[in-house]
Amino acid sequence: MQRWYGVFPNRPPTKSDLVGAVCGVLLVALNASTVDDWRWVAVGVVIGALVMGPLAQSPIGRQIDSMARDLGIGGRILVIAIGGAAVVAFVFLPPISGEIAVDTMIGVALLIPFYVLGHLLVARDLGGWSPD
Repeated sequence: MQRWYGVFPNRPPTKSDLVGAVCGVLLVALNASTVDDWRWVAVGVVIGALVMGPLAQSPIGRQIDSMARDLGIGGRILVIAIGGAAVVAFVFLPPISGEIAVDTMIGVALLIPFYVLGHLLVARDLGGWSPD
């Protein structure tokens, strides 16, 4: 797994990763009919691949991950709320149309199950679960 360290975390996927993959499948399934332009979905896939892969495994990405773990539940809820407010602002502000923003987010959601599947195939293990 060391050779994939620049793409996947140096640990097996967790239950949370699997829940994220299922949520990604559900989001895409529920919103695929609303896609306006599949090119923006492809842009979302590329952005998601960069953010979840090399950028997340860079020293800055690992520092952000460490800081997020130190926040506690209240801090994480605050960060999620701020992120949600930023997404809403991007959808409704004039520089980016709502259709482009939604299509790009669908692309990111489309990537999540494939990323988790790749991580699972590389790790060959599921963290925290035993076959018993």
